[in-house]
Order: sequence, then structure tokens, then C-alpha cells
Amino acid sequence: MNLLYDLEKVYDSNKDKIGETIVVNEKINRTAILLPIFHSLMSGHITVSIDMQGNFLDVVFAGPDDDIKTIIPVTLDSDSRTSGIAPHALNDRIDYITGDLKSYYILKDGGKSNENRHDAYIKQLEKWAESPFATPQVQAVLEYTSNHSLIEDIASRGLLLQKDGGYFDESQKIRNTDILSCNVRFIVQGDDSADSDYIPETWLDPTMYRSYIEYYNNLINQTFPHDYCYVSGENIPITLKHSNGIRATSDFGKLISSNEKLQIVYSSERYLSASDVATIGYITSCKAHNALKWLIALQGLSYNGNEDISLAWHDNGSPIVIPFYANTPNTFGKSMAKSFSNRTEYLEAMDEAFNQIFQDNEDSCNGVIHYLQLGSSLKGSLKGRISVLDYRIITAQEFYKNILTWHKTYFWYLSYGSFDFVGAPSVYDVVRAAYGHEDSKGQLSVASKALVAKAISRISDCLIENRPLPADIQKNLFAHATHPEHYKNAWNSVFSIACAVINGTKFKGGEIMLDYDRTDRDYLFGRLLAIANYAERKTFTSTDSDRETNAIRYMSDFVKRPATTWEQLFRKLQIYLRKLNKYGSSDGEYYKDMINGILSSMNPSDFTNTPLGATYLLGYSSQSNYFSRRDYARSNAAGTDSASSESENTEV
Repeated sequence: MNLLYDLEKVYDSNKDKIGETIVVNEKINRTAILLPIFHSLMSGHITVSIDMQGNFLDVVFAGPDDDIKTIIPVTLDSDSRTSGIAPHALNDRIDYITGDLKSYYILKDGGKSNENRHDAYIKQLEKWAESPFATPQVQAVLEYTSNHSLIEDIASRGLLLQKDGGYFDESQKIRNTDILSCNVRFIVQGDDSADSDYIPETWLDPTMYRSYIEYYNNLINQTFPHDYCYVSGENIPITLKHSNGIRATSDFGKLISSNEKLQIVYSSERYLSASDVATIGYITSCKAHNALKWLIALQGLSYNGNEDISLAWHDNGSPIVIPFYANTPNTFGKSMAKSFSNRTEYLEAMDEAFNQIFQDNEDSCNGVIHYLQLGSSLKGSLKGRISVLDYRIITAQEFYKNILTWHKTYFWYLSYGSFDFVGAPSVYDVVRAAYGHEDSKGQLSVASKALVAKAISRISDCLIENRPLPADIQKNLFAHATHPEHYKNAWNSVFSIACAVINGTKFKGGEIMLDYDRTDRDYLFGRLLAIANYAERKTFTSTDSDRETNAIRYMSDFVKRPATTWEQLFRKLQIYLRKLNKYGSSDGEYYKDMINGILSSMNPSDFTNTPLGATYLLGYSSQSNYFSRRDYARSNAAGTDSASSESENTEV
């Protein structure tokens, strides 16, 4: 109940934004609207224009670029409808608005359900139009829908597709929606007496919002049962039905439901009815659900096809971006999208970037932050129950401090295809690396949406509470990084993310540069493998571009039996070392000296077939990055002879 109470406070704190359209992302046409109570959002596919007397003026179908988001007044039943007859209060689906479908379309039910829906719509609208709260627009819509044929009016404009036999084509679509499922909204043109600020679009007019709120509030106070609200603690009109459309206008999933038709929600052996479990005020439910829809639209992070949502907000209701779903450059700015020379340089840059963000957002970095994760019970469709995977309230300073700790702990040289940087991966990147497989496009994807949701929740918990990542996720990362043969394009990404997690888990953000003083066997074996890989690759020509080195091919065996596998690799490496020496330099001897130096620093008792631990990945990566940075520096050094010998810098 704390969640609903907190969401209700968000709604009350932002009353000045009710009905306002906030553009979140113009490129993808993402907007957010804080809905008035007793109102919902639908897609308006068909717009009908009438005058104040209810006479038909025009009708248009929504085009691909038209704004179809429509605020509509709803009833308790219509706001939670999934089937059955439950008309909205004014703007609704075409089969509620018109009463003549069976004359123009071949309906599966013979037209009876449409007649019943239209009759229910008219009877309900009459009550509002005849109340002291009604506006002229409501009365005009009642006049039109009671005495006019919408289908006939649409046909008169030549907008309907016809089939053989005189009937229209029910498969005709408007914005990818079958015409018989399309929603209708009304424009009521003002007459000469209309004020200069009169708004003809019924879904945009605040006077229409207020009219319906006053009418429906009066109705529920007279007809709804009053009981104790578990959220507000007041004796007010309560409801057992709650809103859908939480994640999208087409969302039928519900946060609160007592329907036992498909799944057991409450036991009939313990409770006689849903009200025995909990009772919630209707207005409280409206405010909480509308606030949740608004927050999700503002900045909710969705994954698994919008089924799973994460979002955070400040105590005053202002949205909080969830930065731990972004890697370091996307969290702290473009200045972090580079390769740092060492650990100290990176950590100093992190502190500087964090302090700047804190100064620029001082208000939102104080107080408390609400963090919420929602999941879907039925994967693959916006239906079923919406479960609360996590809800917590933490101080803003702790929230941001732990985000900073993540980026100062789980960092490494990360490779995202053509985008390389020193930093930490996002939570989602870790999940894909730990559980994903490379698809036909060379991208990492996870087949199980339920697994993604659960893994993101677990890792997010660790980040927020500053706890180590779960052991099974570390194990998966190590296993995937050790099998490059399973990937064609994504292995570098998997490997580098695994290194970042290992560096954070085992060394709390250890040195990223090649450490010549480290003598633990895992790290040294990893360096040996990197040298073997690099030396062989140096001999590659254009015809070898699709070939893997022996080091990569033998990597999984190398981890299981390092001593035996290294002896095999070293024998195979000799031919490539000789090739390097034939190029007019002593490159082959240079790499051989490096290998001998590493072997001499290893304790003889460590040169065994005991399987390697995860730290070998850091040794491999550090040595490989050393070669890459050295080659890059040489290629960019002014006046450097490209054919110069590599026999310098032989420190090991």
C-alpha cells in the first residue's frame, strides 16, 4: 500500500500539470500526460466534427503523422474493461458510437452485441447530458449519436472500402488497427456565442474535464459503497476494479486484480470476496494509477517489448533518470568516452564528472528517491498481472553514491564493436553478456524475457545496495568469455564485460594497465596466452582475415589444462616466431624473450594443469591492450619508421 500512497502524493504534488502534454522525445514522438481523475488515454483513429446542434460536419481518418493520443472520460467499468459491455463516457470505439454496423458490415455475432453496446453508450451519455454538470458539447454529442448514422456519414466522404455484395471491408485498417476496433473522438464546433478561448476538441478542453469530474464524483458518492481505504485511511467510496493501460494504451495488464477465472489470486477457502483482503478508495486508485502512467511515460525504462519497466522519481514527483542502465560515457558524459592511461587517471575523472553532475543537479541530489521495478506475468503480450518486482525508498545521496561506486568498481577496457572506452558496462549489458547468445545479426540477445527481467532486478539490487554481483552471473560471464568459438562478432564485448565484472568483484576496481609485478599463476598464464595470440596474428596476411589463432581456438582447453595446453601452443607458435624473424627484424626473439621472462617469474609449482581462475582473463586483456596501445602510439608518432624493430621495451 505504500506504493499507492506515494503515487497518490505524486499526483497531488503535480496538479498544475494535469492535462499538459510533455514532449519527452520528439524524434520518436514520445509524450507524457498526467491524466485528470476519471479519465484515461486512448488512440483516436477517427475524428468526427459536429456543430452545437449535433449536426454532422465532417469526418477524417488519422494519418501516419497525426497525434492520436486522446484524453477521454471513463467509468469504473470502462477503465478496466477487457471484455463485455462497458462504454466510455463520451469518446469510444466505433461499435459503441454507431448503432448501424450490421447494415454495412458482416458481423460474426449478427450485430446483436453492437446494438447492445450502442444502447448502453446512449443511456449512459444521457445521464451526463441531463445532469446539472453537463456542457453544451456533451449535449451535442448525445444529439448526434442518438439520431445519426456514423457509418453512413463516413461512407458519404468516400473513406470506406467496399466488398462484393454491398458490404464494406471489415479488414480495412487505420494506423494498423482494424476499422471495427478503431476509436472515435469528437470535435464540437462553437457557434457565434462561443468565447474566444473556446476549445472545440473535446479531448483537449479543461472545461470538459471539470464537467465530467464533477458529474462522476457526485455519482460515485451516491452509488458506490463506502468503506475503509487501506491507502488513505479514510472512509470513502471504494472499488474492487482498477485501471489498465499502465504501460501503454493497448496494455490490458493490471497492477491490482481479484479475478480468479484464470489464476488463483485470493483463496475462496480463506476469503469470501476480494474486499476481505483489502479495500482501496476509487479516487485514490485513479490518482495512483494516473501518476504511475505519467511517470512511466516520462522516463520509465522499458525492456522485453515494454513488458518490464524500471523507473525512479524524486519525493516531490520529479522524474529521476536511471543511470545504471547506461554505461559510463552515457551516464557521465562524452568526456568519459576515451581510453585512460591508468586506474588513477580514470578514478579522478570519475570523481570530477560526478561532482559536476551533483553541482548541476543539487536539488534532485538531496531528499529521497523512489525506485520501482514492474514485471509482467504473461510474457509476449501486454496482458495478465503486472507484478511489483521491487519498490524501495532510499536517500538520493546514497542512490547516486552507489551509482558512482558501480562505475568506479566494475570498469575495464570495454569494446562495443567500433566504440571502445574505459569504464563500466550497463546493467543490461551485463545481463546480455551473462545470458545472451549471438543472433543472426551478430548482436547479443537473450531468448527468455523472464530471465532478462529477473537478472536485471537482481543486478540492480546489488548496485543500489552496493553488494557484489551474484556468483552465478560471474560464473556465466567467465564461461562465455572462455569460449570465443561461440561468437563471430560479439566475443570482444562479452570478454571485456566479463573482465570489468571480475575486476570489480575480485579487486574492487583494480589496475587496468599491464602489471609487471603480479606473479599469481592465473594472471601470468593469461599473459602467455595473449602473447601467443598476438605473435601469431602479426604474421597474418589478407588471406588469413577469417582465421582464428591457435590461442583463441585452444582457449577453453587452456583454462582446463593450462600447462599441457601451453606446451602444445608453444610448439605451434614456433613457426610464427620464425616467420617474424624472417621479416628483417628480431620480432620473433622479442616475443620469445617476453614468454621466457613470464615463465621465469612463475613459481614452478604453479605450472600445473590445475584449472585457471577468472583472473586469467585480466592477464590476457591487459597484455593484449598493452600491444594495442603500443601499436597505436607507434602508428601516430611523427617520423616513426614503420619497419623499425620491435626489440625495444622488453620489460616483462
